[in-house]
Amino acid sequence: MNYRNTYRNIMNRAKLESRAKGGKTYYESHHVVPNFMFKDRKGRNGPIGHLGGDCNDKNNLVLLTIREHFLSHLLLTKIYAGTRYENSAKKSLVWFFTVLEKSDHPREEWYNLSRSKKYEKYRELAIEGIRDSMVGTMLVKDAKTNEKIGRISTQHEKVLSGEWVHWITGRKNTEEQTKANSKRMTGMGNSNAKNNITKQMVVDAVVKYVVENNKSSTHILRKEMDTALKQELNVSVMIMKQRFTNGRTELLAEVNIELANRNLLPVKYDPYYRGEEQKKKLSSASSAHRWATDGMVSVRLGADQLDRFLEENKTYKQGRTI
Repeated sequence: MNYRNTYRNIMNRAKLESRAKGGKTYYESHHVVPNFMFKDRKGRNGPIGHLGGDCNDKNNLVLLTIREHFLSHLLLTKIYAGTRYENSAKKSLVWFFTVLEKSDHPREEWYNLSRSKKYEKYRELAIEGIRDSMVGTMLVKDAKTNEKIGRISTQHEKVLSGEWVHWITGRKNTEEQTKANSKRMTGMGNSNAKNNITKQMVVDAVVKYVVENNKSSTHILRKEMDTALKQELNVSVMIMKQRFTNGRTELLAEVNIELANRNLLPVKYDPYYRGEEQKKKLSSASSAHRWATDGMVSVRLGADQLDRFLEENKTYKQGRTI
């Protein structure tokens, strides 16, 4: 496959169509020439590129559907593999696997899909980009002015000369910060390493949640298990991972033993489970759209846009290329 041509086709098609935000189809802005290739990244962190000019120039921006946007960034990882921009291209995929703050966000349907095993390799690719980009680097500041410089190679001449130093060098907390940190990391303030929290206490917290919320004989979601620990014990999920070798699977087995002792039916856990309400929401969102494909690239359209699109684009037919 010619990745550059495929990428160019997506960009050209998006520019030719009369796309606008706020309509029936949800669109996201995308930089045709990647933001990470510009010297001025307009407030974004990361290595400085080699191109001059404005990355946000209107001629460098297109509106893409979520799937087009993901495919475009995936293609960029192929195009820039083996170049100085390889890790930047991989890191740009992270946004597609980021937990959403609002459940009604237009990306919700995509986010649920992206957590499937099918996308696991792409998630790993993004993580790989972050990890590799940090090897041999550190966050630095100017030793004299304390001005933050950013993440720089440990072999940079100014680092070696001592002109730039690690950003925490010489930094001291105020007395109030020291007291606050001490309180946060002591006893019940430390959510990750609480030695006074036993395995049984973790089980009891989840059991209490199941009983109080009538979850017996139902699916209990990962978020619900995590919520139970936070509400009852004020601990993070790390405590569960520390106490149970197999994490949630082992925890749930212990929970079901306790439920059986109370003559209650067991609960189930499936990381990919979708409740009826969520299924209805996804079904409703899906029914409002149609797919068209030319065999390589798929286009997501509003249901009322399909016929016109197929008439104007003879190489496309209804369907979707996975």
